Amino acid sequence: MKNVLKILLVLVAIVPLAFIATGCGNDNKPPVAPGSVVMVDGVLSWSPVDGAENYDVFAGSTLLGNTRTTAYIVPEQHQNLNLYVEAIRGNKRSGISSAAIRVNTQTDPARILEDIILTGQNMTVEVPSNFNRAKIIGEPHVVYNGLEIKILGRTQPLILEFVNVTATGRAGTAGGTGQQGTNGKPVITYGADGLGTIPQLTIISSGGLNKLTGGDGGTGGTGRDRQRGSNGGNGAPALIANNLVVMGDASIEFTGGAGGNGGRGGNLGTSLSGTSGGHGGNGGVGVNCRNIIVSMDNALSEATFAGGNGGVGGIRWQGSTGAASGGSAGSAGVKGEDYIGLLDFQSRT
Repeated sequence: MKNVLKILLVLVAIVPLAFIATGCGNDNKPPVAPGSVVMVDGVLSWSPVDGAENYDVFAGSTLLGNTRTTAYIVPEQHQNLNLYVEAIRGNKRSGISSAAIRVNTQTDPARILEDIILTGQNMTVEVPSNFNRAKIIGEPHVVYNGLEIKILGRTQPLILEFVNVTATGRAGTAGGTGQQGTNGKPVITYGADGLGTIPQLTIISSGGLNKLTGGDGGTGGTGRDRQRGSNGGNGAPALIANNLVVMGDASIEFTGGAGGNGGRGGNLGTSLSGTSGGHGGNGGVGVNCRNIIVSMDNALSEATFAGGNGGVGGIRWQGSTGAASGGSAGSAGVKGEDYIGLLDFQSRT
């Protein structure tokens, strides 16, 4: 019995020491160094590091700055130096990354797509994967409804310059009887369903004012006989990206599409009870990104983000005479958030 007690006492003493030595797992280990560090036309980006809280950016041995995001706008006077990134978690540092790979589309015409001139409504334009830069040009005071800029599969960062473009994404379609309205689409789409996440996107705003608004959700259909009305579709964000960098000398607005209205309640038939309206669709978020970095060229230009309004709930139906009791109006959709992601305002000086 005494031997058993001795063993238990030893175990009681050892276990806490072992716990203290191991701590809480990876929290005591430094993060790994960032990978896939690349600079495209002055925008440095890298792959996120698990557990990293923020990152230091270096030009040679000079600390340029710190960011919570995984992109950084490098001042022009430092762009010819070797660029490195170091991940930080608490007081632990990863050590610097490999030097950034440089891509300069300005000196590589083969990577620049011909200017895209917008000419009408419901246009579809494609940016192939082998191009890293494109300019999209519109006319001031013209709204290009139903625009879809399709970004084809890519791993390299992309730069899109907008000049006097006011555009909305494709709206969802209205539902037939008993059918919900479909969701709107972003102005800039990626992937088979148009809702993929663009890896790295830089938007340059030029000209006067640029406005990108996600497509509205479609209206819900009237309910089937003695059934609730159908719900409206959801509004879309202006775009979905992993890293979004916004710069330029003209203001730009990103707005989510409005949710579709709910459909009215279905016909009563022989019933004396009213039917409820469908619910309104939710408004789209302005932009849906992991990181959003804004660095405009001057104090007079700005980037703004706004969520779309929720759709109106459908009306209850009380018959052609309005005599039936019961039923209720559908609830309104929720207004979209202005943006999703970490927002960081950076200076290039």
